[in-house]
Amino acid sequence: MADLSLNGRQSYATTGQYSKLDNKGNLILKNIKATTDFLPKSFYIKEGNFRFENEKMWFEKFFATYGKSDFALNGYLLNTINYFIERRGTLHGKFGLNSNYILIDEFMALKNGDNLDKSIEVEYTKVENPKSSGVVMIPKNLDIALGVNVRKAEFKGLALNHVKGNASVEKGQVYLKNTSFDVVGSRMSIDARYQNESPLTANYDIAMKVLDFDVQRAYKEIDMVREMATAAKNVKGIVSLDYKLKGDLDENMKPIYPSLEGGGIVNLRDVEVKNLKMLSAVGDNIGARAFNDPDMKGVNIETYIKNNLIHVDKFTFKVSILRPTISGTTSFNGLLDLRIRVGILPGGIIGFPVVVTGTHEKPKVKIFSKKGQGIIDALYNKKTNKVIRQERRAEKKTKRQQRKEKRAQEQRAKEAEQQINKDLKEK
Repeated sequence: MADLSLNGRQSYATTGQYSKLDNKGNLILKNIKATTDFLPKSFYIKEGNFRFENEKMWFEKFFATYGKSDFALNGYLLNTINYFIERRGTLHGKFGLNSNYILIDEFMALKNGDNLDKSIEVEYTKVENPKSSGVVMIPKNLDIALGVNVRKAEFKGLALNHVKGNASVEKGQVYLKNTSFDVVGSRMSIDARYQNESPLTANYDIAMKVLDFDVQRAYKEIDMVREMATAAKNVKGIVSLDYKLKGDLDENMKPIYPSLEGGGIVNLRDVEVKNLKMLSAVGDNIGARAFNDPDMKGVNIETYIKNNLIHVDKFTFKVSILRPTISGTTSFNGLLDLRIRVGILPGGIIGFPVVVTGTHEKPKVKIFSKKGQGIIDALYNKKTNKVIRQERRAEKKTKRQQRKEKRAQEQRAKEAEQQINKDLKEK
C-alpha cells in the first residue's frame, strides 16, 4: 500500500538542496521477496512501514528474514528517491538493528541459495571454485551507522551471545566500535574492521580485550586459540587478554595464519600449568621435577606475531626456589627456539642458561648454552593472498660452510658491480 507525494526536481536531491524537496507519504510492504547481487539467498520483508519526509525515508516498522537470520530496523535512509531512480550514488543512513539470531555463515558469497540475480563476478567465481564458500561481501554504495543489539550471532559453530555496540558500513568496509559480546562464557570487547577484496578474499584488523577467559573452554571451542596457543591444552584456569591483530581470510573465511601480524599481553590471572612438555624436558635435564608444576599465577606474557612466528618477550615465573626467565620464538607449526635463564635464590640473581629447540611435542634441551637454532619465517604475498614459503628450521652450518657462502656472496656482488659498470659505459 502506498500513499506518496513526491515534489521537486531530481537535481535538488543530487546536489543536496533538500529544503527544496516536498516529499511526503507512507509506503507499507508485506511478505516481499528481495535479492541483492552479492548474497546467495533472498531477503523476505515480512513487514515494512516506511514514512517519507523530504530527503529522508524513515523505517518506522521493519522486520525481515534472511535464511535463519532475522532483523528489525528502525531509523532512516537519506536520498533514497534519487538513488532508486538513478541506480548510483551512495545511500546514507542511521539505524538501530535488533535481532534474535544472525547466522553469519549464510551470508558468505559462494554459499548455495535461491538467489538467481547474483553478480557476474560472484557467478564466475562460484563456477571456478565449487568447493569454496567465499567471504561475506560488503556493498560499496552504503554509508550507514548502526546501533546493534543481537541476542545471538553464530559463525562456524562459535556462538557470540548478547552482542551490543556500534557498527558502520562505509566504502565497502564494516567497522565495529565499542562492541561487546559473550563468548565461551566471557565478555569480550572489540574494535574491528572488515573488508572483502573479492568473493574469495578479505582482510581485517581487530583489537580485543577480555577478562576471566576460561583457557580450557577457549582451547576446545575456538579454532584460532588451538592454532595460536598450542600450549593452552596444558593450562587450566583464568586468563585475561589484551591483543591486536590484522590479517587476511581465505576462500572459506578462515584465517591465513602467515598473514597475521600484531601483538599484545596475556595475563595468567589464576592458572595451573601442568606437564607442559617443554618445561618438563628442562626439569628432567636439570633434575628439578617442580618444572612439571610451575607457579605462573599473575604472570604477564607479551608476544608479537609476524610471518607465522610468535616472538615472546622475557617473562619470569616461579618453580619451587628457582626463578626461570623465558624469551625467544615459537612457530605455528610447533617449532621452538627459546632461551631460558634458570635463576637461583636469592632473587634469581645467580643463574645458568638453557636453550630449548625442537618442537612442542619433542623439545630438545641444552644446559649451559646460549646458542639456539633459529627459525626462518614464512613468506606471504599480500597481493595474491598466497603463502610463498612456510616457516622452517634454520640449517646448522659449519664455519667452513659459512666462509664458503660468504665468498660466494662476495663474488656475486663483485660480478653485479662489474655488470652495472659495463652497462653504464655502453650507455
